Amino acid sequence: MGSGFDYSVSSFLCSETHTVCFDDLDCNAIDEFFPSWNFQNHYQNPIFRNSRSDSWIEFPMLSEERLREMVEREGEYMPRDDYLGRLRSGDLDLGVRREAVDWILKKNYIVMEIVTFILEVGDKLWKPVSNQIGYLVHYKKNVENLNAEVETLEALRKDNRESVRAAEVNGEEIKADVRTWLERADAAIVEVERVNHDFKLNKRCLWGCFPNWISRYMLSKRAVKDKVTIGELQDKGKFERVSLQVRKPLEIESMISTGDFEAFESTQQAMNEVMRALRDDKVNIIGVYGMEGVGKTTMVEQVSVQARRDGLFDHVVKATVSQNINLRMIQGQIADMLAVKLEDESEAGRAGHLRERIMKGRRILIILDDLWGRIELTKIGVPSGRDLEACKSKIILTTRLETVCLAMESQAKVPLHTLSDQDSWTLFKKKAGNVVDWPDFHDVAWKVVKKCGGLPSALVVVARALGDKDLEEWKEAARQLEMSNPTKDMIARILGI
Repeated sequence: MGSGFDYSVSSFLCSETHTVCFDDLDCNAIDEFFPSWNFQNHYQNPIFRNSRSDSWIEFPMLSEERLREMVEREGEYMPRDDYLGRLRSGDLDLGVRREAVDWILKKNYIVMEIVTFILEVGDKLWKPVSNQIGYLVHYKKNVENLNAEVETLEALRKDNRESVRAAEVNGEEIKADVRTWLERADAAIVEVERVNHDFKLNKRCLWGCFPNWISRYMLSKRAVKDKVTIGELQDKGKFERVSLQVRKPLEIESMISTGDFEAFESTQQAMNEVMRALRDDKVNIIGVYGMEGVGKTTMVEQVSVQARRDGLFDHVVKATVSQNINLRMIQGQIADMLAVKLEDESEAGRAGHLRERIMKGRRILIILDDLWGRIELTKIGVPSGRDLEACKSKIILTTRLETVCLAMESQAKVPLHTLSDQDSWTLFKKKAGNVVDWPDFHDVAWKVVKKCGGLPSALVVVARALGDKDLEEWKEAARQLEMSNPTKDMIARILGI
């Protein structure tokens, strides 16, 4: 055994995950069994060896007497004949004393207290060191893991942003923690972009020759820290609701009745013109004009429903202006349909609030019904000109006079004409019933239809009023209509309905 080393007794302890060397055990011998460990130049010091990490840590030397005392305590020995046999063989000059081998084989146990002591101390010393080394070893992997996590965060941020936008369109108030999360997510994603930028720069060599190990260490450590932050953001970013609970905007479909609507030739022609104008990017304001009772309001409401179905608009709001303008009432009607709470006392303050909501919403169709003259849209809170175009919204106004369309600077003007005699008879018969075809009633019914002047509203009102009346009442109604203009209100007064 000519290794030239001191021949005092040594101990050689092993477990499944650690190999521990005390005293002056010949490290060249260990290299013979585990060549990948490379113990050369370290044999003179006591060594703690971790077989998983391929690293070593020095320990204070224990005396031979102290080792003997520890080994002689009760414990359990785990035999390792695979290497003990080779230690004992004479054909290998391993530099380990025969006394050491005989001493180990004599003992039938190794005290677990020794192993426990070594492992506890080893863990405390090894973990901090291995963590720091890991930043360099796993430099590239840490950055790749960070990028994988940030992709998930970006998808979550996109979903939350869309939810916030939809809530804002509905006039809902966004929760404070949602806005805070979005700000933190933005900052985290920007930080990852910086890490990637620095990572690309660090691929270059220091002075053109060597990798910049300090920079790599710092960048890897930064990537690990950022990955933890992003994981926390992912956990906290799954919101059930992004806004406070508020009432939903009213839908135009729930506010109109389609029962009286008949798309006759003149009506269908006007509807087609309005729909073309709604699809025209150059048109922001559409004016629909026609005499009272011709069905402008009903037709425009039907157009708005069709436009919603075709995906031209997200919301439709409607306000009746009338001859005696009441700004607060008009503002209130629009606010109700947008689910906006107007707390401002002044008309100007309310208008500003409405305008802000409409500009946020985008793709809103605004119906201003029954205009009698020019009205300043800004006083209501409705955007105009380029602002209206910017939020992809449009206005349809209805009026009796074409001049009002001109005064409101309508890019498209659509007339709505009265019904033809045949269309008038078809509508009247549908509402009055088959009584109009009875021989005694037929001529009187025709007189009544003609006196309604092709106005759908007048035809519907009269037909419903006379449907179950006797012939004399029909004749009296015809006589009264001969002496009046066929407006809806006038007909109601004549017929007492």
